[in-house]
Amino acid sequence: MIISDYEGASKIFDKGVAAHPNQWRLTYAAGYHSLFEEKNKAKASSLFLATSKNGGPKWLSTLAAKLLVDSGEKEAAKAILEEMIASNEDPKLTDHLKKRLEDLEKDSSKK
Repeated sequence: MIISDYEGASKIFDKGVAAHPNQWRLTYAAGYHSLFEEKNKAKASSLFLATSKNGGPKWLSTLAAKLLVDSGEKEAAKAILEEMIASNEDPKLTDHLKKRLEDLEKDSSKK
């Protein structure tokens, strides 16, 4: 069935993102596909981060960091959170990001 061709869809999304990396709606759709159809959290994280940097919703950066943590890439997640804290102007969001970073650092020190 054509609607179940997840591998084919992945190839189309990969080509589209390579040709148009700054089109946030495309990177968002590709990230969604990567997360829910490919079950590839690291790839989805990268796409959601690109989305947030290119005009998409800023909260996707937080999701990208969470997906990296889930993929075992805690240092990369910390880097995303630190970058967001440095570039953010919303005090409420900054407090939220700092709490996430603090929780991540606590979790990292337990292991």
